[in-house]
Amino acid sequence: MLNLETAIAEWRRQMIAAGIKTPVPLEELESHLREDFEAQIRAGAVPERAFEIVTSQLGSPAALWQEFRKVGSAMPAWARKMNYTVCAVVSILCYTVGLTLLFNIKMLHVPPGARDLTFGERISLAGAILSTGLLLRVWMFLWRFLPVLPRPRTRVAAAFVSIILSGFCENLLLHFLPLSTGMSAFTWASLVPMAAAAAIIFGLEEAAYRDAQRRAG
Repeated sequence: MLNLETAIAEWRRQMIAAGIKTPVPLEELESHLREDFEAQIRAGAVPERAFEIVTSQLGSPAALWQEFRKVGSAMPAWARKMNYTVCAVVSILCYTVGLTLLFNIKMLHVPPGARDLTFGERISLAGAILSTGLLLRVWMFLWRFLPVLPRPRTRVAAAFVSIILSGFCENLLLHFLPLSTGMSAFTWASLVPMAAAAAIIFGLEEAAYRDAQRRAG
């Protein structure tokens, strides 16, 4: 005859041995186990078979540890909120400056280099700044099309590659953009590739976060 408490104690020991030591996940798993066990008993299964079924459905200790590891490796909620906030604030600033230049709105404090811009230079500069603001917001949707990288080290490597590529694009743009465009050329070459790299980095973090939440739910 199955002793449920003894069986659960042995199951918990196996979970802890596999690395699931945090109380909250273990308590949640045990709660699911007990609920599913009672459901199996009500369905007519004998206790031994019912316990075997529910532990099999939950998964092996090693598999569960991998799942909790993936969830734990995603960025915390506070970091995600900070990403949203910082990108939102910088984007609003970019939109404000870009639209001011685009519609030639008089500004109280105009940088000396922007006072003598031609119409074309002003439009180009506005386009670069607005593009920067847009890229800093697009990652909120871009994550849907990016791969899920559950390991933090892999995401760090991807971030490093993105930054290197942004530097390469900066040099390429500075080489091909006409130097006569001055400030707008420098803005396109410096801000836009950097914002694109940030969009990819934040997008990868968001993809990992969403995947971890899906697995946890």
